Amino acid sequence: MKKYAKHIGLTVLLLALLAALFPIPRRYKDGGTVGYGSLLLLYEVRDWHREVPMPEGGGIKEGWSVEVLGREFYNNTYVTK
Repeated sequence: MKKYAKHIGLTVLLLALLAALFPIPRRYKDGGTVGYGSLLLLYEVRDWHREVPMPEGGGIKEGWSVEVLGREFYNNTYVTK
């Protein structure tokens, strides 16, 4: 009986971990930016497409950024006119 309880507990833990890491899309109202993050906010990957005000006109910020535990690890964004 203890053997089955251990397997059930391990299965429940594995399913909870998978659910916590499953990406959930978030759409921002800034021009088309989409963020993919976990339920517990362990990570977030953003596909930037944002309108940026500039002195000589407007621009669009595009690219990708990756945050893990609130710390930015990868940022490949640029502004086009």
